[in-house]
Amino acid sequence: MERNMAKATKTVEPEQKPSQQEQQEGTSIKRIEFDQVDQQQAGPAIGQLDLLLDMEVPISVILGQTELPIHKILKLGPGSIIPLGRPVDAPVELYLQGVKFAEADLVVVEDGIAVRIRQIIDAPKKQQDR
Repeated sequence: MERNMAKATKTVEPEQKPSQQEQQEGTSIKRIEFDQVDQQQAGPAIGQLDLLLDMEVPISVILGQTELPIHKILKLGPGSIIPLGRPVDAPVELYLQGVKFAEADLVVVEDGIAVRIRQIIDAPKKQQDR
């Protein structure tokens, strides 16, 4: 598949002459040409978006967390109970790539556990580059 893209180049010229150190080390400075791309034409090719939409990504469900001193961790064994400091009916947190994106309730489905989404968390606003 061929795209019609207007190609323009911008030449960046060095503003200063090479330093004495650069000349002694044999460093060469060359002009660089960058292609200018129209952002409307730089979108994903047809079909690539479908490939991304079908990818599976890991989701982590956090029931709770706590901190224990090392001497207590060393005493842990089968049957030990670690309190998580969270009420039973409190929502669990769902993370995608380390970013919290939802809260959910734990539920039983057939013979296993699952989560029922309570709410999706809005993504934090990214600051625009200045």
